[in-house]
Amino acid sequence: MDSVLLTGADDGELTAFLDGLGGSGGFPVLAYHYPFYRDLLSDLGVGEPMTLALRRHGRLVAVLPTILKRAPEGSVLASLPFFGPNGGVICSEAEAEAAVPALLEAARQRLLAESNPLAMVVYTPLFGRDAALYAQALGQGEVVERFTQLTALDGRPWSKGLRYDIRRAATLGVTVEDGVDGDRLAEFYGLYRQNCADAGIPQKPFSVVETLARSPGEARFLFAYHEGRMVAGLLNLWGPRIVSYYMPCTLADARALQPGSLLIDRAAADARAAGRQWWNWEGSPNRDCGVYHFKQRWNSEESPFRIHVVALCPLDRLARLGREGLAAAFPWFFVYPFDRLPG
Repeated sequence: MDSVLLTGADDGELTAFLDGLGGSGGFPVLAYHYPFYRDLLSDLGVGEPMTLALRRHGRLVAVLPTILKRAPEGSVLASLPFFGPNGGVICSEAEAEAAVPALLEAARQRLLAESNPLAMVVYTPLFGRDAALYAQALGQGEVVERFTQLTALDGRPWSKGLRYDIRRAATLGVTVEDGVDGDRLAEFYGLYRQNCADAGIPQKPFSVVETLARSPGEARFLFAYHEGRMVAGLLNLWGPRIVSYYMPCTLADARALQPGSLLIDRAAADARAAGRQWWNWEGSPNRDCGVYHFKQRWNSEESPFRIHVVALCPLDRLARLGREGLAAAFPWFFVYPFDRLPG
């Protein structure tokens, strides 16, 4: 097999590869793996997309999407920023034993070719796919245990309490609409921005919403209205079989109406009708937070994943940068677990 670096000219082939592997259930392909999301990250200045691939007799058999971030402090090569688990080598189970170590080593060599390499960070795939292969290939590094929550879109009823909340929202006059225009995007983003400010968490720029609105096949917007005003919104990203819960927002003084629950119920029904099988809630800060317990209400189950971190420089260099220095140089990236830095 030959290791190659894919370019935009390969997007059609890459999309067909992802569609086939994800649609057949051969790998948990996510919307994040597709060219449209790679281009979004590139346009944001997150870093330089580098999609490594293996070919056999000219045919794609495995790909590893990564982002290379160069800063004055050094270079980091990482799985796609913003969410995990979304990284790792995308291939069939039959190819994994050879493809996973080969592409991880190819990525490491790419980073070592940089003048000032700092760390390589790889998120493992959903459902614990090939976990032992990553541990074997990256065993010399740090491992951070994380989890996401997944709901099977199998038609199993929600809990009695959740069904009551959904009915109540509709009874109180909350309606759901799906048409996207500039005014709705601006209002949606205003809700999202306020939610982020209230929670003290970083927010994505408005350009993310604008860009995703131009990808209706992969990005699905829903809006909830009550008495003529938008009270909630939801943006999901669709892969071949998995829907990713990407950007929810709710007007603070309308939370009692449960508009967000009405939107999720509608979005899950739409996804199930379109043949999607899983709802990926993404990670939660911890098991004690309200976000985790909210996701639990939707028949979700935990699915563990790992972040493998391989330092390619002395750790004291990372320690001198510290939490603030690393965050400033590499926004949106997980570079190294701060609590494991020396000193």
